[in-house]
Amino acid sequence: VREPMIESLTWNITNHDDYISSLYKGSIFLSTGTDFDYTAVQQTALNIFHQFRVGNVSLPTDLKLAVFSLSVAFGDHEDYFWILNRYKTTNVPSERDMCLYALSCTQLPSLVQYTLEIAINPEIVRTQDSEILIANLAGHGTLNALLAWDFFKQNFDYFKSSRFTLTRLISGMVSRFTTEVKLDEIKNFFTTHPLINAARTVMQAEEVVQNNINWINKNNHEVTNFLQAL
Repeated sequence: VREPMIESLTWNITNHDDYISSLYKGSIFLSTGTDFDYTAVQQTALNIFHQFRVGNVSLPTDLKLAVFSLSVAFGDHEDYFWILNRYKTTNVPSERDMCLYALSCTQLPSLVQYTLEIAINPEIVRTQDSEILIANLAGHGTLNALLAWDFFKQNFDYFKSSRFTLTRLISGMVSRFTTEVKLDEIKNFFTTHPLINAARTVMQAEEVVQNNINWINKNNHEVTNFLQAL
């Protein structure tokens, strides 16, 4: 069902596309390229991005987020650093936000670590964007979440003394965890490293992980049988 729908969409915004349709296209391309790992969408986005970089094509605003994000997620270091430079140099706030989100889509472990490091470097990433970048990065895969969680623990003093609310950051990091081991680790860490002003956030984060564990324990057998029957 999904593939024929994608094939029927074009990567151009036409006069027949209203505002909602334009946004819908970008959203569909982004979700199918990342969440559903649709190779054709990934490759098309990369091709368009490389043509855009050298000035051969224009890129409609409503498709920029999808193209930028997919290019970082499935491109190489050069693609990543082009987006990073765009983030630093653009004077258009909406485009800066797109670049910021795109940077969080990287799946290369070396670039995930690099992104975490620049997120707390105000000479590269604006202080007001730091928490958003790390939280979004952690939301793009279990490996990213694990690396973000380790980075948070290693730099706890910085985060505790910063102006971050930590609400989005903590929930973004731990929401993918699904084991008792990780739950115990979270509880032990915040017992020895209390966050008085974010105590409710920590409690809610622990509840999310516990709910993840409960869901797996309850549905693991049914899910396994379903996948084996495919």
